Amino acid sequence: MSTLAGYAARLHNYLQSRQMGHALSWAESTSGPSHQAMWTVVCKSGHSQSIRIH
Repeated sequence: MSTLAGYAARLHNYLQSRQMGHALSWAESTSGPSHQAMWTVVCKSGHSQSIRIH
């Protein structure tokens, strides 16, 4: 599971297992023409604890 989507899923599962799902939010935006959109997604954490996922 080395894709970005895989890492996001692991982070989600980690937080959900610790009842911390509320600690994350996502900001999404696109740029460029609709047929070649460039997506930017920023993960925001409202929690001060460090989270390391292997």
